Amino acid sequence: VGTTQAYAEWVPVLFRPERTALSGTPANLRGLQVRTAVIWGREDTLTPLPQGERIAGLIPGATLDVLDRVGHIPHLEAPGSFERLLLQRLEAMAGSGG
Repeated sequence: VGTTQAYAEWVPVLFRPERTALSGTPANLRGLQVRTAVIWGREDTLTPLPQGERIAGLIPGATLDVLDRVGHIPHLEAPGSFERLLLQRLEAMAGSGG
């Protein structure tokens, strides 16, 4: 109940030229001090792989894993592969001190 209305209010936000996101500033990404795993779809046309490579390169110690034949929404397009990869990364992070 209310899903259609919620989408109607949310979708237009996607098309506003919002430039205030903290993640849009390279210095903020460089300043992250949490372990970060970046998982990207090789076929992503909305935010292409070079953007993922750039983001992962800015975050100290970040890993980047690319799923082949996957687009913008890896957890929906390839849930099994995404879950296996995510669990591997989380286990590796936990094994290296959290």
